[in-house]
This record gives sequence, structure tokens and C-alpha cells, in this order.
Amino acid sequence: MPFRAMTARSAAAVALTVALAACGDSAEPMPEAPAPTVSVSDESAAARMVEVEIADGQVSTDDDRVEVRRGDTVRMVVTSDVDDEVHVHGVEQTAALVAGETETVEFTVDEAGLFDVETHEGDLLLYQLLVQ
Repeated sequence: MPFRAMTARSAAAVALTVALAACGDSAEPMPEAPAPTVSVSDESAAARMVEVEIADGQVSTDDDRVEVRRGDTVRMVVTSDVDDEVHVHGVEQTAALVAGETETVEFTVDEAGLFDVETHEGDLLLYQLLVQ
């Protein structure tokens, strides 16, 4: 029995010595650990896309009411057949619309509420933005 105890202690001492030697000073620097990568889902990383088409005084969009959370980014893509200006209430964002061209407007919503997104000249309601 004493022999076994001595062997276990000796093995532990040898393992400790080897481990400490591996951690000691060496001429070569230790390689840096790679930086951790953060994975974000596409839904939270991407802006909320809203596509709007204005033709012959009519608005075409997938959603009459777009729901987002405070701090979210909205990317609105608007195509119009007439020159106008689009206005996003609540964030006071405006953009000129040129007939036949596509305009992309990106903004972040910081205030909760229900806000109209409309054109100025045509006085068209494009959709409502519900920020929670």
C-alpha cells in the first residue's frame, strides 16, 4: 500500500512539473487566440425592407402597416411615376422622388408611436409605421 501511494504522488508531482514548465518563459511568444466571432441572425442584422410603388396615383405595397421596434433600421425603396417627395413622420426623414427612378431611404426609428409615411405633392399615404 505505501508503494502505491508513493507512485500516485510521484506521478502527480511529475505532471505538475511538466505543466509548470510548459507555462514558463520561452523565447517564442505564445500565439494569440483568435478573436471570438459574434453571430447575429439575418433578421436582427438586416434592416426592415419596405418596398413601395406609386403609379397613376395609386400606392402598391405589401404592408399597409409596418411594425418595428425602437432602434430598428428601416430601408424603404420607393418607385414613383411622378416627381414628388416622401416624408416619414416621427423621424422627420424626407427624400425626393424622381419620376421613373427608384429612391432608397434608410433611417433608424428611436421614438415609439404610430407614424404616417406619405408623399407631399400627391398627398398619398404610403403606409403607417408602428414603432414599439
